[in-house]
Amino acid sequence: MIDSLGDVGAKLTEADPGALNQLCGELGVGLLYEPKGRTVIATVSPRVASACVRGGT
Repeated sequence: MIDSLGDVGAKLTEADPGALNQLCGELGVGLLYEPKGRTVIATVSPRVASACVRGGT
């Protein structure tokens, strides 16, 4: 399955920065670059959609 995605790194490099920003926002992905350690900290905050049904049947 992963191989079917192709070269993801190249696709991200070629992508429009505005579109990537929008995609990350919609997916709940946050990236923080730490220049001192040359690392990126990634966080994910997925949206949860749930519904409760109250009462008996």
